[in-house]
Amino acid sequence: MQQVIFRLLGPPEIRYKEQLVKIPRRRSRALLYYMVCTHTPQPRERLLALFCGEIDEESARHTFKTLLAEVRALLRGFDSTIEWITGEGDQLTFNPLAPVWLDTEIFEKATATTSRNLNQAINLYRGDFLDGFFLKDSLGFEAWVRSTRDHFHHIYLSALRHLAELYESEDQLEQAITCTQMVLTADPLSEEAHARLMGLYWTAGERVEALRQYERLCIVLAKELAVKPSASTRALYEQIAHSSKWPPAAKSLSPVSRLQPKEAQIGPSPAPAIGEPSELPVSPFVGRTKELAWLQRQLTGPANYHPLLLIQGQAGIGKSRLIQETLRRFCSSWIILQGTCQEIEREYPYHAIVEALRQGLTEEDLTQLNLPRPWLTQIAQLIPDLLQSDTTALELSPIEPIILADALVALFNQLAHPQRPLLLVLDDLHWADTTTLALLGHLVRHARQGSVFLLGTFCNAIAGERLAPLRQSAYRQHALVELALSPLQPEDISELATLFLFRHYTSTGRAKDSEFLVNWCCQRSEGNPFFAVEWLSLAVRERGAGQNLPDTLIPEPVETLIKNQLGLLSHDATSLLTAAAFLGMPFNLLTAAALMDFDKCTTIAASAELIKRELVVEAPAAGSGYYTFTHRAVRDVILSTMSTTQRHLLQQLSKAL
Repeated sequence: MQQVIFRLLGPPEIRYKEQLVKIPRRRSRALLYYMVCTHTPQPRERLLALFCGEIDEESARHTFKTLLAEVRALLRGFDSTIEWITGEGDQLTFNPLAPVWLDTEIFEKATATTSRNLNQAINLYRGDFLDGFFLKDSLGFEAWVRSTRDHFHHIYLSALRHLAELYESEDQLEQAITCTQMVLTADPLSEEAHARLMGLYWTAGERVEALRQYERLCIVLAKELAVKPSASTRALYEQIAHSSKWPPAAKSLSPVSRLQPKEAQIGPSPAPAIGEPSELPVSPFVGRTKELAWLQRQLTGPANYHPLLLIQGQAGIGKSRLIQETLRRFCSSWIILQGTCQEIEREYPYHAIVEALRQGLTEEDLTQLNLPRPWLTQIAQLIPDLLQSDTTALELSPIEPIILADALVALFNQLAHPQRPLLLVLDDLHWADTTTLALLGHLVRHARQGSVFLLGTFCNAIAGERLAPLRQSAYRQHALVELALSPLQPEDISELATLFLFRHYTSTGRAKDSEFLVNWCCQRSEGNPFFAVEWLSLAVRERGAGQNLPDTLIPEPVETLIKNQLGLLSHDATSLLTAAAFLGMPFNLLTAAALMDFDKCTTIAASAELIKRELVVEAPAAGSGYYTFTHRAVRDVILSTMSTTQRHLLQQLSKAL
């Protein structure tokens, strides 16, 4: 027989043999929508409470019996040989083998498999789940609709962002802009989408449109939230407004890309599946199979009882990228709160927490809260634009850390449940302020086990002892597990480079150089994916030189990252590292110390700092006392900034040894 078509994303409709099926009774429709969407047995008592819970028990049972009979009669009209709703004991189940086409089911499958299916999924999304449909006086059913609606809305936005990334990685800027505009249509307050659209316009050579997009953002934030754009978005605006040249990839756009998208015909070109962007904005996600499996076990496995998960690794090693891929694969239905700790904002307590709450909480989440007024007041002082408290205007007392900590624990524990856990993600914890770290310690101790998780990243070379109290306390409570990211294997870097070049280089007709560039990238990156992509980007964008690339080529983002790391060093450590760079790779530590005329104590302290900062490591193969740079690029950056006078003096001093 033909399938019965259920379209529930948008205004709900049921079709059979191309004819619209009408069900007069609203409660019967609600029961059918619920049964077809749930794939597990449903106790009669639960169904009774959902659809008839507002009336007395005797009337409720009679009403539910009538509803069920009406639904079964309708389904038998399609095919009387099929038992559409089966009953076993006190439970009812919609027959999983029934000939039904359900758009929500297809939508989830299309977004969970490969990138090639994203366009199919987006076209299925006609609007919010059961848009315009409600059941008066049935709070349980309405709560289920809201939760399910949020779930599919989140998946839809993620699919659009992911598809936009695919287009951007393939230099299909008009399609990327269309997808990002669709994100803003569905979520007008998404500052991240506004900023991404600004960047896309700028890359496409549309500077004026990029600046206008910033103005639109300012207007919507001021009108709806009474706030200004974040510091990072303002910095992007300043960069676009004052840049003296176009981005290297600038291309002209057709006028249609500047309009709000229509019923978009946006079929993606075939491309390898990639995750959402972070550290590697235009690179595929490769390797990290074991790390992904580890995160899946910790978050969704039977032993997911550790509330605090920490990922450490060098700058650019892919910590944030791994998290985004984890969220995309395993946490699509979770409540996700994401924030980033920044060095420049360390003087402002809770900044990353505020960012996470603003980006992840919905109005419906907050309206369901049932918290004491003192707790609501504390939370409202963090996010007054989201949580309107009648006491906020009157009670402007300073935030009390312990009360706020209790309030956030209660907030997270109320929002989370086993079917929809809550995950607080904080990037770059090494820049977190002390107050935020203390708050995290409280959350770890009191969060609901198995439903509330905290996932953070940090660079051990920068963190020093700042994270020690949090980690030690969590370890004592058996509440912490950690993952250390190592450099990618050569075969992973090779795969990353090959895919990158396939998209950005071979199409220019210089495929003969690709093999050389892959090997060159493997050597220069030394397993760091951020370094790999930046070197390849520079090679493709600026040089086009194939096998004539100079060894001294250093991409600006890599150079900036390394200079920031060097800026954290003491004077003695900087001097010792400068002498080591002059000596070469590997270098003798005592020889470098002698060039600087260091005594034993200074040498020990400075070398310990360099090792702790992960700038140098032992090189036992070269002999006792020999060290080498963690990355060759560190030495190259130091040499590039060394003056002629410094080189001359070091050369004279080395001859005198």
